[in-house]
Amino acid sequence: QRDWDLFLAYWIFELTGEVYDPGRQDSAFALRMNGYRDWLNLSSEIAVQSEPIAQRVDDFIACQHSRDTFARAKLGPRAREFDQQLREVLAPHATDGLLAYVVHTRIVWGSIRTTPFTAR
Repeated sequence: QRDWDLFLAYWIFELTGEVYDPGRQDSAFALRMNGYRDWLNLSSEIAVQSEPIAQRVDDFIACQHSRDTFARAKLGPRAREFDQQLREVLAPHATDGLLAYVVHTRIVWGSIRTTPFTAR
């Protein structure tokens, strides 16, 4: 996780100028990622995780390009550098070319507000 977080911190800052610090809920990145909450009357929230997943390193890397921040169009000529650095981060954690991991997901539901919440 530490290696992944360091990789994300470097590339998110390189591509967006935003500081990625998963331990800080007041960072610009965290505030943007949770901005949807201002538009919800929150009913409930749960955390779930997947069964263990096994995926080829190259497939995991390719999947990262489906994310807006890491889209090949945004990486441009740096796409190969991104892929190589990510391969170097992942390789020590792979067995026979496969990564094993679980996906942690937070499910939030509620009703949509017509105006955003503003703290006073």
